[in-house]
Amino acid sequence: MNDTAYVLAVDPGGSKCEALLVRRDGTALRYRRVARPGISGRSPAIVRATIRPLLRGRRPREVLYASVGKYYPWRGPVRPLVEADAALALAGVKTGVVAIAGTGARITAYLNDGRRVTLDGLGPVLGDRGGGHQIGRQALRAAVRALQHPRHATRLAQMIPRALGLRPPTIPKLIEFSLQPHDRSVLAALAAVVDEAARAGDAVAGRLLKQAAGDLADTVRDLVE
Repeated sequence: MNDTAYVLAVDPGGSKCEALLVRRDGTALRYRRVARPGISGRSPAIVRATIRPLLRGRRPREVLYASVGKYYPWRGPVRPLVEADAALALAGVKTGVVAIAGTGARITAYLNDGRRVTLDGLGPVLGDRGGGHQIGRQALRAAVRALQHPRHATRLAQMIPRALGLRPPTIPKLIEFSLQPHDRSVLAALAAVVDEAARAGDAVAGRLLKQAAGDLADTVRDLVE
């Protein structure tokens, strides 16, 4: 089979990088996902670790790259893609509202007159309401609060420090962690821990997820209005 028959699609995010190798006829051949908390999914190291095992020396005719960043670890033609465009294509429509919540959060509306309007996507300090980083940050606060007083008891008091490698789970260790510079993927990865706790019936974890969903929905409302 000729190498020019291949297309490589790469989706690097704040916490992970995913890649899919397909034939020109749309047949999916190989998929790979790499996530390492503490390292952005858009970093050169993570992108290379994702795509190299898929290619094994092959040179695809086209590379589709979805990212807000400018780093393309590829020599050759690269076609930048917008994540929301892909969502509409999968739905088979040209207009609508697309809500994306990963490490961050962004809402995009595609209007009948051809305009595209976006809200949020502002990063973890100014926005990203409803994203994984927000959930992880709130979970860290909930864990500390529970360690301070039993009235705020939650499974997160043990699960969050364990996920961060902080043993024993003490407030000084969590304070020290919070004062160190970390890539936003570290806190965003804690969203999975919150989800696990919520599924096990933890009320605090459940509230954090509902709050994030509400924040995301609030941005949708702003955009629609």
